[in-house]
Amino acid sequence: MKNLKSVVKLRHKIIKNGTKSLYLDIWHEGKRKYKFLKLYLVEPKNQLDRNLNRENLLLAESIRSKTQLAIKNKQYGFKADYRMEDNFIEYFKKLTNERFDSHNNYGNWDSVYKHLIKYTGLVVTFKEVDVDFVKGFKDYLIYKAKSKSNKGLSPNSQSSYFNKFRAAMNQAHRDGVIPINPIVMVKSIKGETPLEKTAILTT
Repeated sequence: MKNLKSVVKLRHKIIKNGTKSLYLDIWHEGKRKYKFLKLYLVEPKNQLDRNLNRENLLLAESIRSKTQLAIKNKQYGFKADYRMEDNFIEYFKKLTNERFDSHNNYGNWDSVYKHLIKYTGLVVTFKEVDVDFVKGFKDYLIYKAKSKSNKGLSPNSQSSYFNKFRAAMNQAHRDGVIPINPIVMVKSIKGETPLEKTAILTT
């Protein structure tokens, strides 16, 4: 009889200076594999470090739980409702069109839609929108994207556009399109504060 026991455990590996790299230890169908999450626990020196450790640990446990559930669904013949083969660009356009009556908000979403097409084309599945894709789009906004005046995007535009991308991925997760949201593993782009903008203008 096929062994139906599958176990997904959260473990860590010390890499340097006491920093712990979190990973999943997966035992499934008599085979063992490891999945590093690119999430870390640092040796806490202050409250900020402790808060970051807590957030990363909660996120890692969420990924572990969802991975265990995904394995069990497949194992026992339950069909997951995830739509990983759906076109993310079409999904983003749908969210953009829903904001048509909000002029300023629609304009920003439409700009992000156009930048996504420049970055990846008209077709990319949710399966392809992984952590590397997210990091790549973030780098594209910072280093390659151009405004209508053919200049690089301002830090505030970079931040706003990446946040729209983040909102779409969060919505896809809430809608049950994707089981795990890769956007949570990538930091947002920091925009300029009013004080920083004033300093630039007066320099």
